Amino acid sequence: MALKKRWWAIIGLLVICVVAGSLLMRPSRPGLVFKGKTVEEWSVQLYLSQDESGRNAASAALKELGPKAIPDITDMLRRKDPFIRHQAWSSAPKLPPEIRKGVLSNVKPERAGLVHIAAMRAVAAIGPEAVSTIPELSRILQSKDLQESWEAAYALGAMGPEAVRVLTAALHSEYPAVMQAAMAGLKQIGPAAGQAVPAMIEKLGHHDQSVRNWAVTALAGIGQPAVPQLLEIVEHGSGEVRRGAAQALTLILPSRRKLIPALLQMLKDEDPASRVQSIVSLTAINGSDQPALGAITDAQQDGDVSVREAATNALAKLQPKAGL
Repeated sequence: MALKKRWWAIIGLLVICVVAGSLLMRPSRPGLVFKGKTVEEWSVQLYLSQDESGRNAASAALKELGPKAIPDITDMLRRKDPFIRHQAWSSAPKLPPEIRKGVLSNVKPERAGLVHIAAMRAVAAIGPEAVSTIPELSRILQSKDLQESWEAAYALGAMGPEAVRVLTAALHSEYPAVMQAAMAGLKQIGPAAGQAVPAMIEKLGHHDQSVRNWAVTALAGIGQPAVPQLLEIVEHGSGEVRRGAAQALTLILPSRRKLIPALLQMLKDEDPASRVQSIVSLTAINGSDQPALGAITDAQQDGDVSVREAATNALAKLQPKAGL
C-alpha cells in the first residue's frame, strides 16, 4: 500500500511538472524597452547590481523614463508566481531528495518577491512622478512580508507629501514592524509630514520599545513642525509619551528658551523615570543657566536613587561649562 501511494505521488508530481512547463513557456506581455532593456530589467539591475556604475545607470534610465515606466512597474508590483510554481517550491522540502531534484530541475525558481522589491526600488528612483503606484505600495506596506513592507515604506517616502496619508494610516496597523516601516517613510519625507505628528506622538507610548524608538526618531526627522505639540506633551503629559517627547525635542534642539522651562516642569513629575529623562535632556541641550542648574542641584536630594545619580552626573558635565 505504501509503495502504491508513493507511485501515485510520483505520477502526480510528474503531471505538475508537465503542466508547470507548459504554463511557464507561455509568452508574457511585452514590456516597454528603453536603451535596449525593459523596465523590469532596469529595475532588477538597480536592485541587484553589485557595481555602483550599474546601479547609477539603472537609476538614471528609470528617472528618464519617469511616468512612462509606471504601467510596467505597476504590473511588477502585482506580480504573482504561477500557482503550480509556488506549490512545487513550497512542497519540495517535504519530498525525498531524489524526487525533489527531479521536480525542481523542471520548475523555475519563484521570482515574484524579487520583482516586487525591484519595482519598489524603481519607484524610489523615479520619486513623485510615480505617485499613481501609491495604492499598490499601500497594500504591500501592510503585508506580512517584512522586507517588502520596509521597501514599500522607503518607496512611499520618496513620493513626498502625497504619501503622508497612506503612511499615517499604517501607524494603526496591528503589526509593530509595519508601524516602524511607516515611521521610517514619514521620517524620510521630513517637515512636509507634519500632519502625521499627532499619530506618531501616540506611538511614543506603545508597548513595543522598537515602536517607541522609531516614533522618537521619526518625530525628530519631521523637526520644527512637531515642536509645538511635543512641548505641550513635555509640559503637561505623563509616562512614556512625556519621556519620548523630551527625547525627540532634544534631537530637534528647538529654542532653549522654550525647551528649558518645559523640561523643568517635567522635573516635577511624580514618576522618577520622567524626572531622570528631564535631567538627561537638560544635560544634552547644555541647560547650564541658573534655573536649570538650581533645579538639578535640588534633584540631588531626590527620594529616588536613579534621579540623584542622574543629577550628580549632569552637574559634573554642566558646571564646568557654567564656569562654576
